[in-house]
Amino acid sequence: PEPTPNASTEAPATALASANDTHTPSPTDAPTHTHTPSPTDTPRAAIRANAPTTTPCAIIVNEDATRVHAGPGRNRSVVRYLREGQTYTVIGASSDSDGATWWAIVYPNVTSAWVMRSDISAQGDCSAYEATPTPTQASDVCIISASADGVRVHAGPGRNRSVVRYLRVGAEYQTIAKATAEGMTWYQINYSGLAAAWVAQEDVNTRGACD
Repeated sequence: PEPTPNASTEAPATALASANDTHTPSPTDAPTHTHTPSPTDTPRAAIRANAPTTTPCAIIVNEDATRVHAGPGRNRSVVRYLREGQTYTVIGASSDSDGATWWAIVYPNVTSAWVMRSDISAQGDCSAYEATPTPTQASDVCIISASADGVRVHAGPGRNRSVVRYLRVGAEYQTIAKATAEGMTWYQINYSGLAAAWVAQEDVNTRGACD
């Protein structure tokens, strides 16, 4: 009789076939295409973030109880006190008789509000206010006169400030400060009964030390 095959050493043909059967990729088995950003593929958010912007000039209060004066000078009345961290928009600049720079700010319900530049920090585009001419004081007399009837006197430097009086043609007033606002030069004048009285240079005639 023929010997009986040893079942433990002879694997079924199907098992051998599956063990040796490995998949060979066909030429059409290409990997899925993924997009690789080019150097010029800049995200839209980044483009918006890098766009140049101009921030209006504002002050940041460094210390509690920073004084706000009615005009550019320590000798001018104190009208308010500021708290640390508060911010206010700058609308004008001037210098006192000692050459110190002062900035006019927008303060609610105060027609003329000035802070000393060294008392605060700045943020935004303040280049128009950093260098200011020394205002004319009593020792450097500058006189303005109305060039026509109805010249408007404002509560601060700027056409958007409240009109508080109207001048008659030829009426003369001594200036006590100078500021720049809205791209124009403004003079603060000594007007009886008004804590703050400002006229635009283009509305008046000047004589004396007004430069």
